[in-house]
Amino acid sequence: MLFYIKRIEGLALMLIFVLLGCKGNKNHVPSPMVILHVTDSSTSWQSSDRLSDLITPIRFVPLERSEVANIGNVDKLLAIDDKFYILDKSSAKCVFIFSSDGKYLGTIGSPTSYKLPNDITYDAANRELWVLDGGNRKILRYSLEGNYHGDILLDFYCENFEFHGTGVGFIGGRQEDDLLLADTTGKKLTSDFPMNAINCLRLVDPLVKSDDTTAFFREYLNDTIYRIKDDWVYPAFYVDFGTHKFIPPKTTAPPGLHVLIPPASSMGQINHFLVSPSFVTFSFQYQGKALYAIYDRASKKLKTYSRSANNDLTFDKYPPYSIAARRDTFYALVQPYSLIPSLKNWSLDNAGLDSSEKLNLSRMIGISNGMTELSNPVIMAFTFNHL
Repeated sequence: MLFYIKRIEGLALMLIFVLLGCKGNKNHVPSPMVILHVTDSSTSWQSSDRLSDLITPIRFVPLERSEVANIGNVDKLLAIDDKFYILDKSSAKCVFIFSSDGKYLGTIGSPTSYKLPNDITYDAANRELWVLDGGNRKILRYSLEGNYHGDILLDFYCENFEFHGTGVGFIGGRQEDDLLLADTTGKKLTSDFPMNAINCLRLVDPLVKSDDTTAFFREYLNDTIYRIKDDWVYPAFYVDFGTHKFIPPKTTAPPGLHVLIPPASSMGQINHFLVSPSFVTFSFQYQGKALYAIYDRASKKLKTYSRSANNDLTFDKYPPYSIAARRDTFYALVQPYSLIPSLKNWSLDNAGLDSSEKLNLSRMIGISNGMTELSNPVIMAFTFNHL
């Protein structure tokens, strides 16, 4: 089901900007905010599409497992050059390095290098991997091979960070929900947004980077995705569920921080989102259903599909959802503990399987051979098909 897309043109947004009394670079004209209108029709969520109609797999990468390469949870995944960097902050409490074919290469630092690796990000300008040690209020800098390059001390607590062009954005500070902007030396430039600016809603980490100059974030129970670029923060995508609940107060932004606030917001339930140059994808809850959405930024079309969509690619119980994006390549996890039991219900002799489905099933059976339900996950790299 395709939904219609409406755009607020730049003139209207600039009017909001003037009314809010924000001050800044007069030559800066923010991009129009895209409004995604989602219908509440119950028939809208019944998807007859196959997963292969929505995405095209590039490759599957089973991650090697050993005594020292035992992933408990994937909290963040970065794909840089020919390597994968996986943050497991809740179990192994370290950053794993894997080759493009899934071979274990080592770790970034060690459990004794930091109190807790809260987050990781990539400094493209210096080709370094940064590890945020929020408990010790510092950032540890490493080469992509894992060599220590030094650290950056912070004078504030934070749990999440991301580059946004000329600086770094953090979630943390005086209150854990604050958004702080700092330069690349860790010097805090502005803070207290949006706790004081947007009705004190809780921020939801992580910050999401779409390229090397722009980061995005959202708030709990708020259906607006905000863009951070340089010292500007303004709404980029707004999911309209048709149930407006409140109007954020008109307020003056903190000194030096330029903010655009949408005129109204509804209480949406976006759970996870990613932004790439060509697509925006997010999962959300609606009328008791778990759903996924894909927005094609070129065609301006939006499509949703449910967790019960026909998974003719991995034959897992649920379609995998993307956890990371690098340019327009997305990455999802196929978990052996879910895949192996699901494959027991399928056979190449099953009636009704066409040639492409048999090929996909044969591939997944081959990938699962030698695996146990305790094996490390399989990374699926894929692209979305344009709508």
